[in-house]
Amino acid sequence: MKLNVGEITCVVPDYFQQIDSTPDDPEGSIAIMTQSEMALCFALLYPLRADEAMPFDEAMVIEDIRQMLDESQGIVEVKSGVNEDRRFIYSIVRTLKEEDGVSAGIQYILCLDIETGGKILHLQGYFDEAGVTGVRESMMYIMQGREGDSALEGWAQDPYDPTYKKGALSNVSENAQVDSMFPAHPLSMAREMARCVTEGAVED
Repeated sequence: MKLNVGEITCVVPDYFQQIDSTPDDPEGSIAIMTQSEMALCFALLYPLRADEAMPFDEAMVIEDIRQMLDESQGIVEVKSGVNEDRRFIYSIVRTLKEEDGVSAGIQYILCLDIETGGKILHLQGYFDEAGVTGVRESMMYIMQGREGDSALEGWAQDPYDPTYKKGALSNVSENAQVDSMFPAHPLSMAREMARCVTEGAVED
């Protein structure tokens, strides 16, 4: 689905639908949402000034994120690149949700900037587990466990520094290779959104 965000046209997955923005949303923003049996997803897309964008440097973004994370959060992925002379960078951060002290699943926050023609398009997405939570994690833990205890070593760790131990570390079930097994999972949908925007294109 093509969206015109300010002077930029971008592509998002067809299963999203546009909804009304609120007065509190950034100027020029477009709001979209969708849901699956495993996920509830919402994203805002809006133009951004170049000086407000993330640095197009993975190491810098990782360091910046670590300084802001609390004990319920952890980095899943940070990726940068160039597609047809358009620079992009995005991060996915996991947040453990609680309701009245009880676990309420995981929210994945996708933050993406892409530069085209000197302009920046920003996407801020929230991809929440819905329905029965923890299915992906539980199934992968069982599958890993069948290979023996050694297969569970390093189950949860920071993807860029195994010595980093703070927060809610990402785990093996959140590897990109697992997405195809759980296409309706919020993390799989967050990555599909990132691919769609960065590969399917942003154009003037």
